[in-house]
Amino acid sequence: MTYRTRLDAVVRIRERQEERAEKALAAANSHAVKTEERATALRQVAARDHRQGSSASHWDIVERAHTRALSEARAADKAVEAAKKNVVAAQGVQQHAYKQAEVVRHAVQAKRAEMTREAARKETRELDEIASLRHWHMR
Repeated sequence: MTYRTRLDAVVRIRERQEERAEKALAAANSHAVKTEERATALRQVAARDHRQGSSASHWDIVERAHTRALSEARAADKAVEAAKKNVVAAQGVQQHAYKQAEVVRHAVQAKRAEMTREAARKETRELDEIASLRHWHMR
């Protein structure tokens, strides 16, 4: 038999917080992966040399595009670092939520064990009383 305690509501609240933290961590991980993929693609674009034997104006346009690609790659690298920091922060929040939920779950488990022991003691006492009454009644 599972006994209900006043802490059951707290357990549900803590577990919901834990689930939200896990979802936030998953979202942060997903964002970090996408950001890393974008940064890798931009680095590859910036690494290519598109200059060819043509006019100076064409070289100027290509050089400006290359400069812009390098700038975008640096910005993407900064975004990757920010995303990694967000992942670390989300991991901290998730670990804290897990610990809080685990503390409450442990308290509920201890309370239920105590309630089970108390019910067993009460049943033993009642059976002892019945046995005593039968014993004295049979005499």
